[in-house]
Amino acid sequence: MSKNNGQEKIRLGFFFDGGEGGGVVEYVRLLLTNIDRSRFTAIGIYLGNGPSHEALKHIFDETTILTNKRLVNVGSGKTRMQRLKMNTSKLLTAVKGTRLLARAMKKHRIDIMDVNYFPLHILAGIASRMTGVPCLWHWHGAGRPTGMRANMTAFGARFFCDKIASITHFVHNSLPEAARKKSELVYNGVDTTKISGSVVNGHLLKLAGVDENTTLVGILGTVSPFKGHAYFIKAADIVLRQYPDVRFVIIGRESATQKIKVGFEAQLRKEVKEMNREREILFLGYVADPYKYLRDCKIICTPTIPYMNFLGEGFGLAAAECMAAGVAVVATKLGSFPEIIEHGKNGLLTEPKDPAALADAIMELLADEPKRKNIAMAARQHIAENFDIKGTSRKMEQLYERLV
Repeated sequence: MSKNNGQEKIRLGFFFDGGEGGGVVEYVRLLLTNIDRSRFTAIGIYLGNGPSHEALKHIFDETTILTNKRLVNVGSGKTRMQRLKMNTSKLLTAVKGTRLLARAMKKHRIDIMDVNYFPLHILAGIASRMTGVPCLWHWHGAGRPTGMRANMTAFGARFFCDKIASITHFVHNSLPEAARKKSELVYNGVDTTKISGSVVNGHLLKLAGVDENTTLVGILGTVSPFKGHAYFIKAADIVLRQYPDVRFVIIGRESATQKIKVGFEAQLRKEVKEMNREREILFLGYVADPYKYLRDCKIICTPTIPYMNFLGEGFGLAAAECMAAGVAVVATKLGSFPEIIEHGKNGLLTEPKDPAALADAIMELLADEPKRKNIAMAARQHIAENFDIKGTSRKMEQLYERLV
């Protein structure tokens, strides 16, 4: 009997770099929590150890670490010789990692390789061709690849993958033509049942050091230039001139890699201090399971901006979680947000890099409580009906079964 007929479990291999991972790690955790584990066995294979391994090691049935050396290293060479040495080291790690991955795929009897990160897509694709295993590229981001990266993506999509799962139409449209031909839409999702049933009141208020009558407006997610934190702070300064009792909270922190390379959070803190807004704009830092506490905020902003080669959120996990929690969301007209949010009905959309427009949207919701509540209620229903992780998991099960 074939595995496709359910007589034997399909063995799924997931290939990771050992770094922070972010929203992709959360997606894989949700996927593996919700797919039918009586039909699928999940094997985690890591090139390098680190936070993503710690976050997912209990969700996999089997785990193996190929090498402790990651492909993507912290920092970058400043001189030409340093860059040459670093790139040579990465190339050697990639070659070794591909060989070790192919060996691990045979050892663990992998039926399908599912890979979520670039350039690991290329390594997994080559190893899959070496072993005759179908390779699924899961594509989460939407950048504008140039130079070698663009060529690798197009060439790899043509020869080293069997199917690409694009998490939104926006992501699909951002792919090179060769990749779009193999792309299939599988919307990302959130655990709406868990989010709506896990409400805990007061935690963010306590972290902010304010009482229960204080109105919080927040921004949720990794502190990074493209997430629009700088514009959130500028908008907060505008709103506070008319609503001085509101408190603006930044929920999340900068990744270790970003902290070394950019130090963006330190820049934001300096800007807040120069504004003399340290009492009104508060950095809450990392909050575990933030979905439990989101209703402490009246409004959550996701003011993502185009940044370097970044075109916008591939899905917008933070926005979807906030909507599922029944919180009004103000986002930018960028990336996937127009696919997820209908302006004026289940959220508000503003132009990116426009703090005045962002401030106006926040004040519109602060001034009209019934409208804010109606938008929040519609948002929760919309996410439950269209972007629940259970629907995502069923579609992925069907895709896996077609690939075997």
